[in-house]
Amino acid sequence: MVWWFQLVSGPLTNKLQKFEHSIVQSHKQGLFNCITFHSFSKICIFSTQRKCKASDSNDRLYIHKHIHANNTCLDELKNYSCKFTQTRRFLGCASILKLKTFKNNSLNSKTFVSCINSSKDGCDDRWGRYYSTLSDRAVDEPCKTSLYDFHVKCSGKMVPFAGFLLPVSYGGESIAASHLHTRKHCSVFDVSHMLQTEIRGKDRLEFLESLCTADLQNLEDNKSVLTVFTDSITGGILDDLVVTKTALGYLHVVSNASRRYQDQLLMIKAQDAWRSLGKDVQCQFLTPEERALLAVQGPDAAQVLNSLVDVDLEQLPFMTSTLATVGDVPRCRITRCGYTGEDGVEISVSGDKAEHLAGLLLQSSNVKMAGLGARDTLRLEAGMCLHGSDIDHTTTPVEAGLSFVIAKRRRESADFPGSKVILHQLKNGPSRCRVGLRASPGPPVRAGARILTAEGDDVVG
Repeated sequence: MVWWFQLVSGPLTNKLQKFEHSIVQSHKQGLFNCITFHSFSKICIFSTQRKCKASDSNDRLYIHKHIHANNTCLDELKNYSCKFTQTRRFLGCASILKLKTFKNNSLNSKTFVSCINSSKDGCDDRWGRYYSTLSDRAVDEPCKTSLYDFHVKCSGKMVPFAGFLLPVSYGGESIAASHLHTRKHCSVFDVSHMLQTEIRGKDRLEFLESLCTADLQNLEDNKSVLTVFTDSITGGILDDLVVTKTALGYLHVVSNASRRYQDQLLMIKAQDAWRSLGKDVQCQFLTPEERALLAVQGPDAAQVLNSLVDVDLEQLPFMTSTLATVGDVPRCRITRCGYTGEDGVEISVSGDKAEHLAGLLLQSSNVKMAGLGARDTLRLEAGMCLHGSDIDHTTTPVEAGLSFVIAKRRRESADFPGSKVILHQLKNGPSRCRVGLRASPGPPVRAGARILTAEGDDVVG
């Protein structure tokens, strides 16, 4: 099997991270060998008999299963005895150090591992982060969040979702019961699978504005905003995300797990383009092991948290964020938001503190863990969109009923991706729109099902 590594950001002298232990050990059996490295095109070709896992860091490599037929270096690669196909599947990210020291046909598994172990900057054991494929279907080896063992202890029913193993429900409690408990009291959701990104640099605001519809320049410090990445041609929604403009000189971005690859690639390509123009911007993608994300949702959420946090939640209104200590866990980023239709917060916390924090929250008698099932029904009942289900890249914000995410200044300047199509729809109306439907009692309406009138005569959706 052939693996293609393409360096898409960062200098070649960045820190090289260790391979996952099993990969490192397998070099003795010759299971990992380098064929060649093309310094000009920044392409590195490896041959291996097993799937390669990869880690995420600030400077990254993209690892694909096959060579893309349209790649500029394909003609040169035809000299090798490998069979390439036109299909391509994303497998993960990694950073690399001293790649410039590798010479064509000279790097085998032993020298590669030696280079890893001899890094003057030390090695990072966080290898093995395996991200989702191009869609939200399960990958061969789903990731585990920092709370995986905690979920199992709580009798969580683990299922693959967006490349991760996550609980759909807990114990014998039904999704409906968990849903109602959240509406009446408070539930904790593990949403660590979502992509957390920190964007730094003096040009960070203009940079992210070039990709989305928000007015970040006029957003107050420690305020958050819901926005969307839009296609530059069609105006379609590439993903929806929450952006927090921190008072610490960076943007904290939370986007969908099922769009992890697309969002990373979108931001990295834009980052490289901006850097080539001398702009100052750096995107840092946080792994679920580095930063977990817990959503505490329900009418009792504020009461539960008030006994634990060192800030006054009354001074933290909706879509406002702050750093706080929760219990004895410092530097938690608390944002007053959620995706259930209830009051609540999302807490970004160090991955090694996530289980302890969840335990602190569950000390309250009216707090329970809730899984993917309840999270989906809660957001659906509240009329909140899920990318890939209610909206996708063919749906514009106007068609989705999300015109409010297009900031006034951005409408006036018409400088966001897809503005021509979207502004035309705002003025003249869309040809279609998202609506909510109340179905008859019985089996749930599945995605793709035909929606009929009450008389059953006409298809309306």
